[in-house]
Formats: sequence, C-alpha cells, structure tokens
Amino acid sequence: TWEKMVIKGKKAFVLKEKLKRLKESLKVWNRDIFGLRDLNIDKTVKELNELEDMVANGIDDPANHNSKDLVKKFWEHFSEEWNNRPFLQGIDFSMLSAEDNASLLVPFEEEEVRDVIWSCDGNKSPGPDGFNLNFFKACWSIVKNDVMAYLHEFHANAILPKAVTASFLSLVPKMDHPQNLFDYRPICLIGSLYKILSKILANRLKRVLGKLISSCQSAFLPQRQILDGVVVLNEIIDLAKRRKDDYLLFKVDFERAYDTVNWGFLEKMIFPKAG
Repeated sequence: TWEKMVIKGKKAFVLKEKLKRLKESLKVWNRDIFGLRDLNIDKTVKELNELEDMVANGIDDPANHNSKDLVKKFWEHFSEEWNNRPFLQGIDFSMLSAEDNASLLVPFEEEEVRDVIWSCDGNKSPGPDGFNLNFFKACWSIVKNDVMAYLHEFHANAILPKAVTASFLSLVPKMDHPQNLFDYRPICLIGSLYKILSKILANRLKRVLGKLISSCQSAFLPQRQILDGVVVLNEIIDLAKRRKDDYLLFKVDFERAYDTVNWGFLEKMIFPKAG
C-alpha cells in the first residue's frame, strides 16, 4: 500500500518513486485481471486507421522515411536564430510593491493546493508519471501529505529532480493530411506533480500581472478582452479621419511568436520587476 512504501531521499524524489511503484503495481493488476484488453483494442484500431490513411494518401511506410531529416527540421524549428538580442534597458517599467512581492512568496497551504487540483480537468492525458489529476482528486486523503511535503521542499529550495520536470512531446496535426513537420503542433504532456506546481505558481502570478502589464495589452489577462483593442483602434482611425490627420497603421503578425521567445530575455526583464 501507499503508506507502507519506504523510500529515502528528497520529498520530490520520494513522491515520484511512490507514483512509479504504484504505476508498476497497477500495470500488473491490469494485466492479470483484464489482460490489457482495452489498450490492445485501442492500439489495433489506431494502427488500422494509420494504415488506411497511408494507403489513401499514397504514403509509404513511415519506417522508410528519413528520420534524420525530421530531427533536423524539428531542431531548426525551435533553435535560437539570434545570438545577440537587445534588452530594454533604461525604461521605467512598473514594479511590484514589497507587499505584492511577499504575497508571491508565502508558503503553500493545503487549501490552496486542493483548490488548484479540483479546478483542473482531471481527465486529460497523463505525462511520463502515468497519472492525471483525477487520481489525486480520488486519493487526496492518502497522497496529500506527500504532495504537501514535496511542495514545501520546493518552496524552501527551489529545486526539482529532472524526473519531475520530464515530459512527453506529442505532435498533433494541424490539418487532415500533414505533409511536413510545420503542419504539426507540438503539445507537451507534463507530469502531474509538475502540473500541480505550475498551476499554483500561475495562479499567484495572475493576481499581480495586471499591475505590471500595460493597459495597452487587451488580451490574455483577466478582466481584459481582445476586442477592446479593436474598439480602441477604430476610435483612433475615426478621430484621425475627422481631424484629417495623417496616420500610419503598422500591423505585425509574429509567426511562431511563442516559439521564438528567448528565456534569457524573459528572466532579465521579469526578475527586476519582482524587486
């Protein structure tokens, strides 16, 4: 049972190993009782569908494709294109107050953690640990002490084992008949422990983002609507026409916007704001 598992090490490692052992036990139980029936059916249906699509589109066996070319294209798609990026130095950005900064650093409470878990869709695809959040909802009374110990340890040390941050990368087709790598959307399936932690941190950040991000950004923030920007733009154009002013509109569509975000730039811009 969960309580009888004796594992020594850091709290995150202990919880990760308990989940690993539980998954192995559940696999044995599933094989002995059900014989992996549902899994085998799903796997067979998926293989048949893939073969039918290949025949319909005249595509050879994927095993014959040049995997090195795929890896190269994938690497180029996500690699850094600019070695030297400009930093926005000398600009007076908004900064968090000491009170707001302190609110981000308070220890994790069980109620806060439970609210985060229960607010999430628990039936999404699991990551490498094999568990989705429905497991934690159903077994919260059993696993909560280990989960809280893992979170308290992270709060004190800000360190996570690599196994906790590991993830599966799945390529989801953007269209019915993808022809190259750019026709796929990469989806990262993270483990349940990392998902819980990231949701908690994201919820805390939401409380202060409105104080840091300019009111000119009208989307992707609570209480702001993307159509607000359209309304403001229409008003500006109407005013310029009535005043017969010259004006220039500059519309930019950033291709792969989220793929080209530089983490070093984000860290350099975010940390000063946190005081």
